[in-house]
Amino acid sequence: MIKTKLIHPHYSGEELKLIQAVLESEHLVDGPMTREFESLIKTITGARYAVACTSATTGMEMALRVLGVGPGDEVVIPAFTHPATGLAVLTVGATPVIVDVDLATRNTTLERMREVITDKTRVLMPVSWGGHPLKAKPMLEYCNERNLYLIDDAACSLGTRWEGASTGSVAHFTVFSFHPRKIIATGDGGCVVTNNSEWADQMASYKNFGTTRVAGQPVFELVGTNQRFPSILAALGVAQLRQIDRIIGRRRELAQRYQMLLAGVAHMELPIEESGAFHNFQTYAVRLDSKWNRDQVMKKLRQEGIEVQIGSTAIHREPVFREAKISGDLKNAETLADQLLALPLHHKLKESDQKFVAKRLMELTQ
Repeated sequence: MIKTKLIHPHYSGEELKLIQAVLESEHLVDGPMTREFESLIKTITGARYAVACTSATTGMEMALRVLGVGPGDEVVIPAFTHPATGLAVLTVGATPVIVDVDLATRNTTLERMREVITDKTRVLMPVSWGGHPLKAKPMLEYCNERNLYLIDDAACSLGTRWEGASTGSVAHFTVFSFHPRKIIATGDGGCVVTNNSEWADQMASYKNFGTTRVAGQPVFELVGTNQRFPSILAALGVAQLRQIDRIIGRRRELAQRYQMLLAGVAHMELPIEESGAFHNFQTYAVRLDSKWNRDQVMKKLRQEGIEVQIGSTAIHREPVFREAKISGDLKNAETLADQLLALPLHHKLKESDQKFVAKRLMELTQ
């Protein structure tokens, strides 16, 4: 029996009213509520255009297709991420080039990505992992100088900032997720933001069967598919997006309490927030060093009703990426995949819950 859950979507009650409004409007797919959802995303990110879609995975695919990325092209991605990052690259027929990440931030760096650039490279697609934003401006400048494109897989990082610049306002494309583990949870769903109107129009067409409008009438002009965002899911998102500052503020308070409770524990590395970063703590994950077996600790905590989880995957170990290009030994990604432990973090978490989690974690690692 789970006593302390890993996640809890932040539902306020407004969701039901907005869902009822959608039902009454009869615009169930990609309707006015979806437009409201996109408008709020633009306000939060500072991006000029937002295109909601079925998931962050399909959002990355849309961005790659708009850029014409395909067979013979290479896309640089980090080794420590959900396989979805690489699957989007494989879906368009391009080759993932997998690089290592930084142990402290769990993000990849421009320095690592620069080492693998070839004449086949088209896109850098780093991940702002767990809600820690990327240093996107230097990456964008590098891409612009070399006719490359920057796609930020910011699935976890809505509402974050680096040196005052909102995640979504800098990269050529930024992609967000609304999976139940994200700070805004619609069940599933994604959104791509950009400052380029042509790209936004092409993505909006692609996700809607490739339609454009001529004299007000739909015309199937381009090859497209159906990746439209249901209006009922948008209603869930709108209700939460209206409270995003409160949601993130609460997560940051809880993360700070963990930092105090676990400060100084031997053989345990806590997550960091770099100077200049504004972290949303979508995931609060500690790293247990090699003295401890993370999987055994995880198993024992779960047996006691504390829902914990791994951080993420070292994707180069997965069979689907056997044809990918690998840069270096990727030891940091493997270390994080084997040693990170994500702790419960949600708005319903009580101080007593956190103290109990910290107490048991410390007892099991002493």
